[in-house]
Amino acid sequence: MLISEPALASSIEVNPIKVQIAAIGKTGAVTVTNRGHKPVTLKAKGQSWRQVNGSDVFADVPDLIISPPVATVMPGQSQLMRVGLRSKAQNDSFYRILIEEVPQIDPEDGVRVSLRFNLPLFVAQKEAKSLSKVSWSVKEDAANERVILEARNNDTQYVDVDAADVSAQAGVQLKEKYHFGVILPGSSKRWLLERASIAGPVQFASIKERAPGADAPR
Repeated sequence: MLISEPALASSIEVNPIKVQIAAIGKTGAVTVTNRGHKPVTLKAKGQSWRQVNGSDVFADVPDLIISPPVATVMPGQSQLMRVGLRSKAQNDSFYRILIEEVPQIDPEDGVRVSLRFNLPLFVAQKEAKSLSKVSWSVKEDAANERVILEARNNDTQYVDVDAADVSAQAGVQLKEKYHFGVILPGSSKRWLLERASIAGPVQFASIKERAPGADAPR
Protein backbone atom coordinates (compact mmCIF):
# COMPACT_ATOMS: atom_id res chain seq x y z
CA MET A 1 0.00 0.00 0.00
CA LEU A 2 1.19 3.50 -0.76
CA ILE A 3 1.56 5.67 2.31
CA SER A 4 0.79 9.34 1.78
CA GLU A 5 -0.37 12.33 3.72
CA PRO A 6 -3.88 11.96 5.16
CA ALA A 7 -6.84 13.77 3.63
CA LEU A 8 -8.74 15.93 6.09
CA ALA A 9 -12.22 17.28 5.51
CA SER A 10 -13.89 19.00 8.45
CA SER A 11 -13.66 16.49 11.32
CA ILE A 12 -13.02 13.35 9.22
CA GLU A 13 -9.52 12.17 8.36
CA VAL A 14 -8.78 9.52 5.74
CA ASN A 15 -5.39 7.82 5.37
CA PRO A 16 -3.80 7.01 2.96
CA ILE A 17 -5.11 9.17 0.10
CA LYS A 18 -3.66 6.79 -2.51
CA VAL A 19 -4.01 3.02 -2.26
CA GLN A 20 -2.09 0.40 -4.22
CA ILE A 21 -2.82 -3.32 -4.41
CA ALA A 22 -0.01 -5.47 -5.78
CA ALA A 23 -2.30 -7.96 -7.55
CA ILE A 24 -5.64 -9.69 -7.43
CA GLY A 25 -5.78 -11.71 -4.22
CA LYS A 26 -3.97 -9.01 -2.27
CA THR A 27 -5.70 -6.38 -0.17
CA GLY A 28 -5.31 -2.78 0.82
CA ALA A 29 -6.88 -0.70 3.56
CA VAL A 30 -8.08 2.80 4.35
CA THR A 31 -8.36 4.16 7.88
CA VAL A 32 -11.08 6.70 8.62
CA THR A 33 -10.76 8.71 11.84
CA ASN A 34 -13.46 10.86 13.41
CA ARG A 35 -11.84 13.95 14.92
CA GLY A 36 -15.19 15.52 15.72
CA HIS A 37 -17.56 15.35 18.66
CA LYS A 38 -20.47 13.45 17.07
CA PRO A 39 -20.80 9.98 15.51
CA VAL A 40 -20.40 9.85 11.73
CA THR A 41 -21.85 7.15 9.46
CA LEU A 42 -19.92 6.47 6.27
CA LYS A 43 -20.55 4.31 3.22
CA ALA A 44 -17.96 3.21 0.67
CA LYS A 45 -18.05 1.83 -2.86
CA GLY A 46 -15.70 1.22 -5.77
CA GLN A 47 -15.74 2.66 -9.28
CA SER A 48 -13.72 2.01 -12.42
CA TRP A 49 -11.56 4.92 -13.56
CA ARG A 50 -10.58 6.04 -17.06
CA GLN A 51 -9.51 9.33 -18.59
CA VAL A 52 -11.23 10.31 -21.84
CA ASN A 53 -10.64 13.56 -23.75
CA GLY A 54 -8.83 15.09 -20.80
CA SER A 55 -11.48 14.29 -18.18
CA ASP A 56 -11.91 11.61 -15.52
CA VAL A 57 -14.65 9.08 -16.22
CA PHE A 58 -16.02 6.91 -13.40
CA ALA A 59 -18.47 4.02 -13.49
CA ASP A 60 -19.95 1.78 -10.81
CA VAL A 61 -18.52 -1.75 -11.07
CA PRO A 62 -18.74 -4.89 -8.90
CA ASP A 63 -14.97 -5.49 -9.07
CA LEU A 64 -14.13 -4.15 -5.61
CA ILE A 65 -14.93 -5.60 -2.21
CA ILE A 66 -14.90 -3.04 0.59
CA SER A 67 -15.40 -4.28 4.15
CA PRO A 68 -17.28 -2.93 5.91
CA PRO A 69 -19.19 -1.02 3.16
CA VAL A 70 -21.03 0.99 5.83
CA ALA A 71 -19.69 1.98 9.24
CA THR A 72 -20.48 4.38 12.07
CA VAL A 73 -17.37 5.94 13.57
CA MET A 74 -17.66 7.31 17.09
CA PRO A 75 -15.89 10.53 18.17
CA GLY A 76 -12.17 10.02 18.64
CA GLN A 77 -12.32 6.53 17.09
CA SER A 78 -11.03 5.05 13.82
CA GLN A 79 -12.48 2.53 11.38
CA LEU A 80 -10.38 0.31 9.13
CA MET A 81 -11.93 -0.38 5.71
CA ARG A 82 -10.29 -3.25 3.84
CA VAL A 83 -10.25 -3.21 0.05
CA GLY A 84 -9.91 -6.26 -2.21
CA LEU A 85 -10.73 -7.31 -5.75
CA ARG A 86 -13.00 -10.05 -6.98
CA SER A 87 -11.39 -12.81 -9.05
CA LYS A 88 -12.96 -11.50 -12.29
CA ALA A 89 -11.25 -8.13 -11.92
CA GLN A 90 -8.22 -7.40 -14.08
CA ASN A 91 -4.68 -6.56 -13.11
CA ASP A 92 -3.24 -3.29 -14.39
CA SER A 93 -6.55 -1.61 -13.63
CA PHE A 94 -7.43 1.71 -12.09
CA TYR A 95 -10.26 2.34 -9.66
CA ARG A 96 -11.57 4.97 -7.27
CA ILE A 97 -12.75 4.39 -3.71
CA LEU A 98 -15.64 6.66 -2.81
CA ILE A 99 -16.20 7.22 0.89
CA GLU A 100 -19.25 9.34 1.64
CA GLU A 101 -20.87 10.55 4.82
CA VAL A 102 -24.48 9.49 5.22
CA PRO A 103 -26.42 12.75 5.81
CA GLN A 104 -27.85 13.06 9.31
CA ILE A 105 -30.51 15.43 10.58
CA ASP A 106 -29.06 17.37 13.49
CA PRO A 107 -31.67 18.98 15.80
CA GLU A 108 -29.26 21.85 16.44
CA ASP A 109 -27.70 22.37 13.02
CA GLY A 110 -30.38 21.03 10.68
CA VAL A 111 -29.25 18.87 7.77
CA ARG A 112 -25.44 18.87 7.64
CA VAL A 113 -23.48 18.92 4.39
CA SER A 114 -22.15 15.41 3.79
CA LEU A 115 -18.44 14.84 3.23
CA ARG A 116 -17.03 12.89 0.31
CA PHE A 117 -13.59 11.44 -0.37
CA ASN A 118 -12.58 10.12 -3.79
CA LEU A 119 -9.38 8.09 -3.45
CA PRO A 120 -7.36 6.55 -6.30
CA LEU A 121 -6.75 2.80 -6.19
CA PHE A 122 -3.99 1.30 -8.33
CA VAL A 123 -3.87 -2.43 -9.12
CA ALA A 124 -0.45 -3.83 -10.10
CA GLN A 125 0.69 -0.35 -11.15
CA LYS A 126 3.67 1.78 -10.19
CA GLU A 127 4.19 5.52 -10.34
CA ALA A 128 6.66 6.77 -12.96
CA LYS A 129 9.90 8.08 -11.48
CA SER A 130 9.84 11.22 -13.63
CA LEU A 131 7.60 13.23 -15.94
CA SER A 132 10.04 12.90 -18.84
CA LYS A 133 7.43 11.17 -21.01
CA VAL A 134 4.71 13.77 -20.43
CA SER A 135 3.96 16.24 -23.22
CA TRP A 136 2.27 19.57 -22.49
CA SER A 137 0.04 22.07 -24.24
CA VAL A 138 -0.58 25.61 -22.97
CA LYS A 139 -3.32 27.58 -24.73
CA GLU A 140 -5.09 30.86 -24.12
CA ASP A 141 -8.81 31.28 -23.60
CA ALA A 142 -8.73 35.06 -23.78
CA ALA A 143 -12.51 35.49 -23.90
CA ASN A 144 -12.88 33.88 -20.48
CA GLU A 145 -9.53 35.08 -19.07
CA ARG A 146 -8.35 31.51 -18.62
CA VAL A 147 -5.39 29.35 -19.54
CA ILE A 148 -6.03 25.85 -20.89
CA LEU A 149 -3.35 23.45 -19.71
CA GLU A 150 -3.26 19.91 -21.05
CA ALA A 151 -0.80 17.11 -20.34
CA ARG A 152 -0.51 13.72 -22.01
CA ASN A 153 1.20 10.84 -20.27
CA ASN A 154 3.05 8.76 -22.87
CA ASP A 155 4.56 6.51 -20.22
CA THR A 156 3.42 2.99 -19.33
CA GLN A 157 3.14 4.07 -15.67
CA TYR A 158 0.93 6.69 -14.08
CA VAL A 159 2.26 10.11 -13.04
CA ASP A 160 1.16 12.33 -10.16
CA VAL A 161 1.42 16.03 -10.98
CA ASP A 162 1.72 18.95 -8.58
CA ALA A 163 2.22 22.69 -9.00
CA ALA A 164 6.02 22.41 -8.94
CA ASP A 165 5.89 19.94 -11.84
CA VAL A 166 3.68 22.26 -13.90
CA SER A 167 6.02 25.19 -13.25
CA ALA A 168 9.13 23.21 -14.21
CA GLN A 169 7.65 21.31 -17.14
CA ALA A 170 5.14 23.71 -18.69
CA GLY A 171 6.34 27.07 -17.43
CA VAL A 172 3.04 27.85 -15.69
CA GLN A 173 3.51 29.06 -12.13
CA LEU A 174 0.51 29.35 -9.82
CA LYS A 175 0.23 31.88 -7.03
CA GLU A 176 -0.98 29.22 -4.59
CA LYS A 177 -0.25 25.53 -4.09
CA TYR A 178 -2.41 23.20 -6.14
CA HIS A 179 -2.35 19.44 -6.68
CA PHE A 180 -3.19 18.60 -10.30
CA GLY A 181 -3.59 14.89 -9.63
CA VAL A 182 -2.91 11.68 -11.51
CA ILE A 183 -2.59 11.15 -15.25
CA LEU A 184 -3.09 7.52 -16.23
CA PRO A 185 -0.79 5.75 -18.72
CA GLY A 186 -1.56 6.67 -22.33
CA SER A 187 -4.10 9.26 -21.19
CA SER A 188 -4.38 13.02 -20.95
CA LYS A 189 -5.75 15.54 -18.46
CA ARG A 190 -6.99 19.07 -19.08
CA TRP A 191 -7.26 21.93 -16.59
CA LEU A 192 -8.89 25.35 -16.97
CA LEU A 193 -6.87 27.82 -14.93
CA GLU A 194 -8.07 31.30 -14.09
CA ARG A 195 -5.60 33.82 -15.47
CA ALA A 196 -5.64 35.66 -12.14
CA SER A 197 -4.35 32.52 -10.38
CA ILE A 198 -1.15 32.47 -12.47
CA ALA A 199 1.97 34.37 -11.45
CA GLY A 200 3.93 36.07 -14.23
CA PRO A 201 3.77 35.70 -18.01
CA VAL A 202 2.74 32.51 -19.78
CA GLN A 203 4.23 31.17 -22.99
CA PHE A 204 1.52 29.50 -25.06
CA ALA A 205 3.05 26.49 -26.77
CA SER A 206 3.06 22.75 -27.27
CA ILE A 207 5.90 21.21 -25.27
CA LYS A 208 7.15 17.77 -26.19
CA GLU A 209 8.65 15.20 -23.87
CA ARG A 210 11.93 16.26 -22.30
CA ALA A 211 14.74 14.66 -20.37
CA PRO A 212 14.41 14.66 -16.55
CA GLY A 213 15.67 17.94 -15.11
CA ALA A 214 15.28 19.93 -18.31
CA ASP A 215 13.61 23.31 -17.81
CA ALA A 216 10.49 24.49 -19.59
CA PRO A 217 10.96 27.06 -22.37
CA ARG A 218 10.83 30.67 -21.29
